Amino acid sequence: NISGTVSWTTSDENVVSIAGTGNTITITAESSGTATITVTCGIYNETCTVTVQVPPITVSKGDYVEYDVAYTDARVSANEFTVLNGWRIFSVTENEDGTYSNIKLISTGIPAYLNYYESPANDSWWVTDSSNLTNFKNMLKETGGDGQYTFYTGYSTYYALRASAGMYYNFEDIKFMYSENGNSRGDNLGSFIKIISNGTEYSSTINDNAEKTGGELFNLLGSDAIVRLVTLPEVNLAVGRTDIDSYEMITSEEDILGLLKLENISNVPNMIGFTKYKLYYYWYASPSPRNSYRAVTGMGSTDMSGSSGGNGGIRPLIVLNPGVKVKFVDTNNNGVPEIQIVN
Repeated sequence: NISGTVSWTTSDENVVSIAGTGNTITITAESSGTATITVTCGIYNETCTVTVQVPPITVSKGDYVEYDVAYTDARVSANEFTVLNGWRIFSVTENEDGTYSNIKLISTGIPAYLNYYESPANDSWWVTDSSNLTNFKNMLKETGGDGQYTFYTGYSTYYALRASAGMYYNFEDIKFMYSENGNSRGDNLGSFIKIISNGTEYSSTINDNAEKTGGELFNLLGSDAIVRLVTLPEVNLAVGRTDIDSYEMITSEEDILGLLKLENISNVPNMIGFTKYKLYYYWYASPSPRNSYRAVTGMGSTDMSGSSGGNGGIRPLIVLNPGVKVKFVDTNNNGVPEIQIVN
């Protein structure tokens, strides 16, 4: 006969927890993963392996996704976005096997500013190679829709094209740092009020002198994704237009979710006291189809505006590589799905 006290342990309480003692216990699945349960009585013990699989969640455009970058909005500082409400699905494709691909996440608000200016100062992230600029122009035209994009030809030095291509290909190289109220730190440099990336805070009180790149702040998926800004063709296609270089202001009817037209956001989940957006603008990774200026979006006019420079907002676009398949699961039981890469 075996006599003695029966005890139970788990190798990972984050996956499986144990409550109770002796012959009667309760085992609870906490999150996806594998854990080993061990029962011991005297000199004897037995083990078993438990695998917990969290069922995938169905998602669609505009849904909020858990992504470990929180921030104070650079435009409306009263809005403190968390990892649960700071990011939304810009576009996604559901596959026949229940996984998702072609995923793009966009920040809910405006995490930072970029003081773009037609100046050689701090412009190392601009694209200047003529063949790369040609490829960039072709990419814009091949995004979809009517394939017609007008490019300005009045200047031999097309600064807006160089900077736009840099926003598309080299956003992860742009340098950002804390600045009071997000004020400009200089031409072609980025600033923010507070960003907490993967648990590390950068703000007025913590790491206030730490200069970080766009990749260090916003890319938590490594080689499985790139970070850039959205293009004008992508915006037009997202609201159902075929004219990819349309400069008409996005209407509330075209973007009822407030995915692009921020003043349409009436409330944000997991946020108390959301302050609605009024005047704002943020950069696109596209040159203006009307003039030499860079394309931006804003409020308060009948169409999108253009600017040769200024301290404009940025809304990073997290673009997963086309071959990456994911499931969306609520592993933390907070009601917001997170990305789980499956290949």
